Amino acid sequence: MTRTRIVVLLVAAALLALPAVAAKQHKLVEKWTNSEFERRPFGKIVIVAITDDVEARKQFENKFVSHLRGRGVEASVSYGIAPNLTAPPSEGQVLEFIADEGVDAAISVRVVPLNDRSEAEWGVAWSEEVSGIGTLAQLVEASLPVTETKAPGYGVEASLWDTDNRLRVWSGRTNSYTRKQMRKGAGTFVQFVIDALRNEGLL
Repeated sequence: MTRTRIVVLLVAAALLALPAVAAKQHKLVEKWTNSEFERRPFGKIVIVAITDDVEARKQFENKFVSHLRGRGVEASVSYGIAPNLTAPPSEGQVLEFIADEGVDAAISVRVVPLNDRSEAEWGVAWSEEVSGIGTLAQLVEASLPVTETKAPGYGVEASLWDTDNRLRVWSGRTNSYTRKQMRKGAGTFVQFVIDALRNEGLL
């Protein structure tokens, strides 16, 4: 056996001996459903992604629209009417757009920077917020205008809203993403949400 082959085999053996490090699996770690909501079909849905990351916002909104249209649901993005969510009028633009479009439901996607609290602390805050149900208008007014923030990690929340009674119908949240992971994984996140809504009989 040649010296080169011996070295290659030794390196391979050393790599196999290292402990396996599993890649972080992004998923919906918590879900909530409004038990009092009487299910009905939604024919027209608007997507509102709330983040300072323009690329991620377009990815989220476009992929939701693509999935919903593929299921025969009329769907539209909001970034065309309110492209800059860091500007003060943005909350009014979004709410006016939803009212003018005559939609019967909305899906919000909110990106939460995790720079001053842990993932566990964010989870507690999320649980308290969704259990209080709230309205889409309250979420938009509380979240906009968006502050441009660089953080080591970001949580992503999604909610389905019935615009007739203005209440939250369903909500889910992920574990944390980096900004790069969030952009790259937008399609997978949207699939998680679509599957969860289908399982609940909401789509």
